[in-house]
Amino acid sequence: MESAATQDEGRRLRTHSQPLPRTVEEIVALFKRVVELPDTLEIRITPTEFNVQRLVADGEQVIPSVEVAQHVDAAFVLERVEASGNLSSLPFDPERHPYLSLELATRTLSAYRVKPTFLAAQKAEDLSAFLALEDPRPQSVFGMPAIYSDTPAFEDKLVVMGGPTNLLADVTHAIIIDMGA
Repeated sequence: MESAATQDEGRRLRTHSQPLPRTVEEIVALFKRVVELPDTLEIRITPTEFNVQRLVADGEQVIPSVEVAQHVDAAFVLERVEASGNLSSLPFDPERHPYLSLELATRTLSAYRVKPTFLAAQKAEDLSAFLALEDPRPQSVFGMPAIYSDTPAFEDKLVVMGGPTNLLADVTHAIIIDMGA
């Protein structure tokens, strides 16, 4: 039940339910993220669901989206993938539409039996220009969160990364798409 002080502040008790992540690592990562949120009242994990109750303001998400680029070092992940020998390149082809290049890269990752999970670029403007997007800073493309890293490792290229989970730390394969700059 909400207290009077909670109602005055415009905060309401809300519940969020989502399917239980597939791996123990994903469950632990989600739990760690949620337990640090302010005003969390209950976290309940069942064999099929992950449920959270928390006091939130109008328009606030119970489990806010993670701004991936602030919490990871994409260049390190790319170096690790390259060192493991799981880095491939897709050369620029002026006859191939950019969306087909992106589709080919995601299909290649799927053939390696990993999920395409992240799309990395040096600058948001490069990604927007290559894919002819109106959004100057896309948050995601084809359902993959976009990561922007100003390191030279991403200059004039897009990198589609994938792994067994949706965590950047678990990325095992990557495909570099040459943008032909």
